[in-house]
Amino acid sequence: MRYLGTACVILLLALVVPGCDKASPVAPAGTTITLSVNPTRIDISGQASITAIVRRDNGTPVNPGTEVNFSTTLGTLDPDVAKTDDAGVARTVLTGAGQVGMATIEASTGAATPATTEIQIGSLASSVTLVASPTAIGKGGGTIELLAVVRDDAGQLLNELAVNFSTTSGTLESRGAAKLTNQLGEARDTLAVTELDIVALVTNVISVSVFASTEGGSLLETTTDIGVRGLISNISLQVSPGSVAASGGKVKLLALVKDDVGLGVQGAGVNFISQAGTLASGGGVLRTASGGQVEDTLTLTVQDIDALGTRTFKVEAFSTDSTGAQISASFTVSVQTGAPISDFGFVTSGLSVQFNNQSSGDQPLFYLWDFGDGVVPNPDNRTEVNPVHAYANPGTYPVTLQVTNAVGTNSITKAVEVSQ
Repeated sequence: MRYLGTACVILLLALVVPGCDKASPVAPAGTTITLSVNPTRIDISGQASITAIVRRDNGTPVNPGTEVNFSTTLGTLDPDVAKTDDAGVARTVLTGAGQVGMATIEASTGAATPATTEIQIGSLASSVTLVASPTAIGKGGGTIELLAVVRDDAGQLLNELAVNFSTTSGTLESRGAAKLTNQLGEARDTLAVTELDIVALVTNVISVSVFASTEGGSLLETTTDIGVRGLISNISLQVSPGSVAASGGKVKLLALVKDDVGLGVQGAGVNFISQAGTLASGGGVLRTASGGQVEDTLTLTVQDIDALGTRTFKVEAFSTDSTGAQISASFTVSVQTGAPISDFGFVTSGLSVQFNNQSSGDQPLFYLWDFGDGVVPNPDNRTEVNPVHAYANPGTYPVTLQVTNAVGTNSITKAVEVSQ
């Protein structure tokens, strides 16, 4: 019986000992963990390798099979428990889970002090641009395509970054929900604007913005404005010629009505008035053409001029802007007393300028041009009625026209800007 008891004990030991051999080694006191991650920034669904090097206090690797526990504040780890190899190295893989932020990775084992490292999941924006197409719509509304392009602090296009669009009027296809950028760093949205949206506008522009997250959790914002065509913003007046003889004559009046984006408004109502003479319109309402322009003719007699008692009189053009307020432009017409009155207009085309002589006075008249660039033109060009002059460089030049007749001389200087 005693023999059999001893055999049973030996058998039990044989069963227990192999099980003890399979237990994972435990890191001893004084063990250090060196933790690293590669790369240090990934997309929101990207992956990074996490490496923990575990060594004893004498610098030698811990026993193979020592368990290392990994944890993260963002994303997922696979595995979250890994065993060291012969070199004392344990590895795991971090995968982004759709969240943007800085993940803190921790590794721990036995009595060793845990080690931590960080990795950026989902790059944060450093710059964002916004383009609207078209940049203006009519009074009946329309559709605008919006394009945002996002880059990080290294200038790289950001993929899978969440951006949000907003608008002061109209309806966004996204309804303001986040849109993810593609591989070109682009996010798109569509803005639909109705006629009722236009009517409800307080200003003549619609402001559209795009937002993206930046380092530190703040928001990066870019805004662009979309103008509304057809909403009257200003009126200008041109008068030709700018002076009349003491005996009277005819003067052409041209009003130009524009909207807030600088386009001519068709069908706008315009009234002309004059302190002297008779208007062909009788002062009634005239409607602008497709380019926003409308013309009237002022006729003056010698009696009109004599009744003035002055050498000048004013003509004006009136309209109403999109808010219902009256807008106007005026021009002061001079009355000749024998000596000529210099005046000219001009049309630029690149560096070339066509000058249009609008001077008046008793004939014969003699003209002398100074084009303001220090270049002495040929005599014919300098004394032409309506010369064309080509400038060598872009810039703004003081152009002077001097007009002379038997009574006297008069000159005028205007700034002429040319560009390539």
